[in-house]
Amino acid sequence: MYMENKYTVATAHALQQRPQSSQHSSPPPCPDCGATGQAIRDNQLPDHHIDYSCECATCGCKWSPNRED
Repeated sequence: MYMENKYTVATAHALQQRPQSSQHSSPPPCPDCGATGQAIRDNQLPDHHIDYSCECATCGCKWSPNRED
């Protein structure tokens, strides 16, 4: 079965060249209560990934910063 790569070769190369620290920064603050830092748990995906998600340990809010819905 053939699966098409969603990245072009140039895009994949550019992503490989990015420093690792720029691929995952600290999670965004909670949109409900404003908690930051250790209160925010994330799924450890790079923060530019569409499925990057967060959960607030303070109020329980769950959100995906990169999704519009």
